[in-house]
Amino acid sequence: MSRRIGIYGGFFNPLHDGHIHVIKTCIENLNLGKLIVLPTYQNPLKENLGQDSAYSKIFSLRSKINEPLVKVSDFEYRYQMKSTYDVLQKIKTKCDLNSLYLIIGLDQLGQFHRWKKY
Repeated sequence: MSRRIGIYGGFFNPLHDGHIHVIKTCIENLNLGKLIVLPTYQNPLKENLGQDSAYSKIFSLRSKINEPLVKVSDFEYRYQMKSTYDVLQKIKTKCDLNSLYLIIGLDQLGQFHRWKKY
């Protein structure tokens, strides 16, 4: 099994076929051993959900994504992360970032220059 891990962050509001396509394509083409779907806790570039709605979203994502190599994580909610930079800083205390692939949506690619410490 590959040790490559993908981290697919996003708002996923709503989860749609394009998200599922990205998940399947990344697992296959990047030869990932695991893909972690990391729903955004608080996106400074979008309107955010309330905390109750956020956990409902995580439950919904877990029930809709039926891929054995995918884990939907509440990491950002548990640590109340507000930026990808903060998430990566926390993750690097647990594992080597060189083994990770950061996967983002096209909607964020055009705003990348607005990200914290891009």
